Amino acid sequence: MIRKITLMCMAVVFSTTMLGCWGTIGGSNKTTYLSGGKSMEGATVTLPRGQGGTMPVEVRFSSKEETNLVIIEKKGFKTKKVYIDREINGWTWLNLFLPPYMLGFAVDFITGSIFEYPGDAYLGNLESN
Repeated sequence: MIRKITLMCMAVVFSTTMLGCWGTIGGSNKTTYLSGGKSMEGATVTLPRGQGGTMPVEVRFSSKEETNLVIIEKKGFKTKKVYIDREINGWTWLNLFLPPYMLGFAVDFITGSIFEYPGDAYLGNLESN
């Protein structure tokens, strides 16, 4: 009998501590793959924090930032500025619908895990000068 009670207590402790913050499954930093049409190939991508590269490129956004400005430049084309916005992490909803985990929602909000950026972002084409 005592063994059953001990196992049940351990199961409750495990489920509330290990699974209480569903949003952390998505993490607070995520890699986003930026791509575009034919005119984007070889274009230079710059982000305000110094990240960037040549299209197509993978960048890492912090979910604590509401939006990120992406600047795309290529010779013979107009400079394009695109804002990529964060979204609510789908895992976070489990905190609200499973009563023992509502505290996890607050933890996700504080850590920034409540938000995420899309895994892929298609940025269209550049306009020629």
